[in-house]
Amino acid sequence: MAGYPRRPRLSMGIFVAVAVGCDPSTPPAMSAQPTTSLVTRAATATAVTTAPAPSASARPSATSSARPPQPVACRAPSRNADGPLDLREDAALERCGDPSVGARRRKTPCGGGPERPLPLERLSAAVPALDPETRTHVAKIVAEGKRRGRKARVFGVVGDSMSVSGAFLRALARPELTRLAPDLAPLITVGGETMLERYRGAEAVTIHGIPHDSFVAPRAARSGARAPWALRGGTQSPLRRMVRMLSPTVAFVLYGGNDAAYYTTDGADLIGRFKSDLGRVIDALEEEGVVPVLHTLARHGNAPGVDDCGAPTSSNDWKLMVRTNALSIAVIEMACERALPLIDLRDALDTADAAGLGGDATHPSVHADGSGRLDAAGLKCGHNLRNFLTLGMLARLQPLL
Repeated sequence: MAGYPRRPRLSMGIFVAVAVGCDPSTPPAMSAQPTTSLVTRAATATAVTTAPAPSASARPSATSSARPPQPVACRAPSRNADGPLDLREDAALERCGDPSVGARRRKTPCGGGPERPLPLERLSAAVPALDPETRTHVAKIVAEGKRRGRKARVFGVVGDSMSVSGAFLRALARPELTRLAPDLAPLITVGGETMLERYRGAEAVTIHGIPHDSFVAPRAARSGARAPWALRGGTQSPLRRMVRMLSPTVAFVLYGGNDAAYYTTDGADLIGRFKSDLGRVIDALEEEGVVPVLHTLARHGNAPGVDDCGAPTSSNDWKLMVRTNALSIAVIEMACERALPLIDLRDALDTADAAGLGGDATHPSVHADGSGRLDAAGLKCGHNLRNFLTLGMLARLQPLL
């Protein structure tokens, strides 16, 4: 299989040890050696918080022609993942291995087994504070949204089966189905108000006389959907209808799993098609004054009834794993290039049982007590963890909404 076109390596701006940033305008002259990876790998992040400040003589003056430091546009720990299940190179598609991920590998359901401390630092890193460039870009979208009358306490959802699922957010609309651990509350609290309190009961739409908040409102999401589906139908597309119905300020967008399985091409063509499709979704939301929040992709594991390996032209777990890995990095690149908020769902899910996957090794798992259980046991399950990260991103965005 031919290698993918050489791309310039992105320069790195490290603010904290677990955060990496990219500067998409870095000139090709800074490119490293040629690579055949599906997407350019970032250098391993290193902490620089203890590095001494440059001397006054070393700093560029106001009249200096030196290029000013570039703002960090995204921080995604999974960008640097380099384990045996993070392969995304051409060569990885020529061979096959065992994805070794999925609930069927476990003897106990997610959330069971011995207790372990919450990985608070890692969860916080999965929803990083917005950098200056992203804040500026988000503020412009919000300003357009206010001009169009968007509702500050309403958000929308755009995606596939992972987003249309009843386990994603719906339980949070009901206090009796939600259990929030006290040590997690500060991560989703702004001005003394948790994001559960802020969005629960805030009317997004009334259907048959019954008010719905954002947690349970209709979504531009469907099982099996790929990114192009959201815009099919022009002004009557699922995305446009959702925006007209809810008038949200923010939309959580997650695509990639079905896109990886659908397209028969690999490499740069696969990535190019996906980025083009997702880019049109982003454009449509921004034009409507709705802030898109992107997500890295959950892993693909050992799906029942699907071969681990197979012919290069067949769909198998190994191939889907590699392609999903590649598209997850493509999402990070888009967040960097377009200065958009990003939830590093993949890295956070790696802290959960079976990488947060359920029995089909494709969709997120759910705690036996429901997806509203947001504590140490609950966050060992995929949907529970994504629900919490969504609240965390809402908290990050509040100062701009």
